This record gives sequence, C-alpha cells and structure tokens, in this order.
Amino acid sequence: MFVNNGIKENKIVVTGIPNFDDLNKYAGNNFPHRGFVLVATSDARETFKIEDRKGFIKSAIKIAAGDN
Repeated sequence: MFVNNGIKENKIVVTGIPNFDDLNKYAGNNFPHRGFVLVATSDARETFKIEDRKGFIKSAIKIAAGDN
C-alpha cells in the first residue's frame, strides 16, 4: 500500500508483536468454532499510559456486531 503510493521500501519498518504480524496466515484452519473476533490491544495498561480500555472493548464489540 505505501510503496504503491510512492514511499521507498527502505523507509518502511514493520513493528509490533511478532505473534500478530502475520495473523492472517492462521485464518485457514480446521478450528471448529467460527464467528470470533480477535482484539489485539496495546500495552497501554502495562506501561501505565492513560487509556479507556472499557470504551475500547465496547467499541470492539460494536464493530464485531456490525454496528460500526
């Protein structure tokens, strides 16, 4: 996406939790339960930053229900 918009590849750095960086590769599996949404939160609580976790979770629930 960024390269297609003119950003040089050597200027792009991917950061994040490695467990979630390639999460899509796990989508095709035989896990029998469907209809779940993974909400990957930040480390705000663990690093003592101001956050609205309750509001964030409520927002995620609305999005998962299709009420975005």
